[in-house]
Amino acid sequence: MHAGFPRFPQGLEKILGLNQKYLERLAGRALAQVMATALEWGFAILFRDSLLNNRQVERANRMFKDAFVFVDPDAPDGVRFYQGKFLIRTKTRGDDMNVWFHFCPNPDKLFRKRYWLFGKKILNPDAIIESGVLNEEEADRMEQNPNAVDLIIRFKDSASIVSLVSRGNADMVGLLLDNVVQLTGNTGHLFKLGAVATNLESAVTETLAIAR
Repeated sequence: MHAGFPRFPQGLEKILGLNQKYLERLAGRALAQVMATALEWGFAILFRDSLLNNRQVERANRMFKDAFVFVDPDAPDGVRFYQGKFLIRTKTRGDDMNVWFHFCPNPDKLFRKRYWLFGKKILNPDAIIESGVLNEEEADRMEQNPNAVDLIIRFKDSASIVSLVSRGNADMVGLLLDNVVQLTGNTGHLFKLGAVATNLESAVTETLAIAR
């Protein structure tokens, strides 16, 4: 189950403009905002399109297919997309550390209307993930609505989230046993989140290697 929280490849924090000392000073809503922004920036960088780089288009399409596409004969065009909805909170009431994110919220917007020279669809990075920050009341309402979120991941406090990032790798079973993390909802989505994270981890490593 540890795959839900894979290690962060070295150099990713530079891509996202983050550093450990900065993270250690964050808590509550400020930490939530950084997490939401980092999610969207990270996906935008990995799945960016490039009208001058066909290799990048192919790489982005491959990453997207591995992480989010399911073959489904009953779906339009024979495929459907992973649309998991997650809410990250803490057990500290009133800290406003509430981040939600939703994969592929609008499938009809996943590809831009223009096409590449070879007829390949161009991904729209902005449509792959949507994230946001909620106050306690908004997060409570989302948590109570079974259609609004698939899995709630609740940490002990903001410090435990920062500690997880700094450790870079975490055993989910250990976190549960240590009462650091509590899961509510469909835990099957944790395994899919882990698979998405693992694919993206490989993509980040590849992107960093190319950048060097």
